[in-house]
This record gives sequence, C-alpha cells and structure tokens, in this order.
Amino acid sequence: MSSFRDKGKVWNWAKEATRERELAEIITLIQNKVVPLMDRYETNLEEILEEVIQNGWFLPNAYPMEFYVLDVLDLVVDFGSPEQIRECAHRYIRHLSEEMQETFENDYNAYQRDGQPASTIAFRKLIPFMTERNISLPL
Repeated sequence: MSSFRDKGKVWNWAKEATRERELAEIITLIQNKVVPLMDRYETNLEEILEEVIQNGWFLPNAYPMEFYVLDVLDLVVDFGSPEQIRECAHRYIRHLSEEMQETFENDYNAYQRDGQPASTIAFRKLIPFMTERNISLPL
C-alpha cells in the first residue's frame, strides 16, 4: 500500500516523524473518495472499479461529488490492475469525438517525439501517464 497516491503524491511511511500525519491523509482520502462510492453503490471495490472503467471517464451522480477525468484515473491507479488502468485510458480515448481522438493522437505523437505538452489539461495528464506505463494508443 506504500504506492497509494493522491494527485501524484506517494506517501513515505518509513519516516517515523511524519508517519502519523501521512496515515491520517490516507484515511481522509479513503473517506472522501472510496467510502462515498461504496455507500452509493453498496458493493465491493472490485465492482466499483469495473463500473468506473465501463462508464468511461466519469461516474455520474456519485455522492457527494462528481468523479471526473483525473479523479477516475487516480482511483483506478490506486486500486486497479495494470489491465484495468489500460482499459480505463483506452475507453476514455474511444469515447472522444473523432476530432478529439485525432487531436489526442497528434498530441500523443508530439509528446513521444519531443516531449511537447498536450493541448488540454486532461491530455497533459493522460499522455505522460500512458507513456510512463507503456500504454499505447488503442487500436
């Protein structure tokens, strides 16, 4: 569980001086992100992950907040398998309009070629994320 993340943060539990504070942050993250999903769907975490992945990039009407692009990706990364992470990214790309899929592919190739930042905030997170995990564009 040492790789549990919040917006890219990785907690270091080895430091005794900060361990208690960091565990409190993790508990808060679980209470704010996971518990509302479990309360809403009255199901187990594996079913929640599958539903998030199947619904694409956001989980509508999630109580008490909406889970959008960056939150869903973080949720799947924190709790999902590499296959689920890849499927979540691919499903998002496939649900874009044809024009946005073309933009994504151009941004992806520009990032691969010379590290050029993507044209949207979501793409700026997703493209480096995919590159770090060797996730290719969907076929």
